[in-house]
Amino acid sequence: MDVAASRGHFDVVKWLHANRSEGCTKAAMDGAAANGHLDIVQWLRANRSEGCMTKAMDEAALYGHLNLIKWLSANRSEGCSAKVIKNAVDKGHVTVLNWLHHQYPEHAPMVIDRWAGMEHKFEVVLFLHVHFPQVITPEFLANVRQYDVNRVISAWLADNCPSP
Repeated sequence: MDVAASRGHFDVVKWLHANRSEGCTKAAMDGAAANGHLDIVQWLRANRSEGCMTKAMDEAALYGHLNLIKWLSANRSEGCSAKVIKNAVDKGHVTVLNWLHHQYPEHAPMVIDRWAGMEHKFEVVLFLHVHFPQVITPEFLANVRQYDVNRVISAWLADNCPSP
């Protein structure tokens, strides 16, 4: 059931529930959440007792599933881990970042240690600069310079966040 839920095979999930007693763990809801299958997450909550882990919301943030994150926040008690903000940053989901920042201010990142793959995410840099200025460290700036693919971002950081 874990794999079927993760992959969005709703009919298989329901069949397994009706015909088998084994094969469902918290990984079912975690995987369904990560892959954006809100209908399956809702069904699992209503029909199964396994629940989920903080991984459900953390991974939903990684893949930008804001509707699922909001539903989990309203309907589950597991919450999320400190990793949730980093996941949204890593994939450039600014709308998710903004919602998480207001809903879970205790999960403010102290370090963003990865820049590779974010070359086209100027909105993320602006969001970090405004809401989490503590992450714009000399190490972060050096990392950005190392991946100097987006000259606009590099120039903006040089003008607004000079190295000490």
